[in-house]
Formats: sequence, structure tokens, C-alpha cells
Amino acid sequence: MAVAFDAKATADSTGTSVTTISNANLTVGAGSNRGLIAVVSWNGTVTLSAPVAHWDTAGTNQLMTQIGSTITNAAIDQHLALFGLVAPTSGNKNLTVSWTGASGVYLSAIAFTGVDQTSAAVAFPHFNNAVGTTSPASVAITSATGNETVAVFSANGAADLTTLNFTNLFGPDLTDPNGSGAANYTAGAASNTHTCTLVPTTGSWLACGCDVLASGGAADTLMPQISL
Repeated sequence: MAVAFDAKATADSTGTSVTTISNANLTVGAGSNRGLIAVVSWNGTVTLSAPVAHWDTAGTNQLMTQIGSTITNAAIDQHLALFGLVAPTSGNKNLTVSWTGASGVYLSAIAFTGVDQTSAAVAFPHFNNAVGTTSPASVAITSATGNETVAVFSANGAADLTTLNFTNLFGPDLTDPNGSGAANYTAGAASNTHTCTLVPTTGSWLACGCDVLASGGAADTLMPQISL
């Protein structure tokens, strides 16, 4: 079985100097072997810690698993995280993320079908991250035909994220003076390099992403996950 796009949030949610944010713009379908990824991009704090995400907070309140570790560039007060969930409750539900350390934030989410249901650790492998100072922001994700990959980006106020190379999940935002966020996704291949250009072409950025494993796909041995 191959991973297939189900739905994405029709709009991202944004906040300024907050410690929690919600998004009710995604409707997860009733297809088989569902998987959900939340993408979060923070700016404006050096004290961010303990991020937690829940799907369907008013109902089944499913705790999502942080995929890999939160990526931080303290020099520019930017942070990124991905959260994953297998078998998310179907329907138009609420996604909520909370953390310690008031910050600006972008939140969005995407759902797939045909995803391995063993666990979030197995379903969302090959987490990778990158940090840089010249355009484009980019991160390479190991994958395979039949899978999907998802990535999220952040840049500081010195440069705006402008153009994504794969299908847009949210952003880029060109209006926030404190930073810029964006995310994209695409069908799996041996290795997918997700990119987003910057204007001007120099400015600190960070990126992270993961694979989405097809049901019945071969999972690699994973490194332990580390959360702030």
C-alpha cells in the first residue's frame, strides 16, 4: 500500500507572544491506515521548552508524538518541531500545541492514508534537520517510492522565506518582521531535498522534516527520539 494525501489544514494558525495555539482547519478523512503530522514554527524566544501536541482536544484528546528533537537556533530565536499520530480520530477536529516560553508561532497539519500503524516512531522515520545562512533553506529526507515526505522551515527577520519547491502546506509568510515560516510535502523517492528560497539571499534559517512510511513498508532501526 502507498501513502496517499488525505487532507491539509485550509489555513495555518498564527500567534504572537503565546504559549499555546490551536488549529481547527483540518478535516481528517475516514480512510484506512491514517496518519497525521503537525508542523510548528516558533520565533521570538530563547526559553522554549516542553512542547506538547494533542489532536481532537474536545473529544478523544489524542497525544501526538514529537518526531525527532525540537530544532533550535538560539542565535536567531527560531525553533521547529514535527509531531506525528497514527490512527487520528476522523473529522474536523481541533489541534492544540502548548509549550513553555512565550513566542510567536505558526501551526499547520497534514493527514495521509496508507500509513504504517505500528507506532508514530515507525510511521514517521528518517527525521533530519539543517541550519544555514544562505539561500535556499534546505533539508534532505531519506524516503522511498510509495512514501511521502514533509518539511517545515523558519527564517529570522533579516530574510523572508519566499518560494517552496514542493507542494505548499502553509506559508511562506512575508509579513512578520520577527521571522518567517513555511512547510511543504511531496511523494517519496530515495531522497527528497525540500527547499525554500530566501530574500535577501543571506539570513539565518533552519529546517526539519521526516518520511511517512507506507503500510507494509520496511522500517529502519530508529535512533531514540529526544524532546526538549
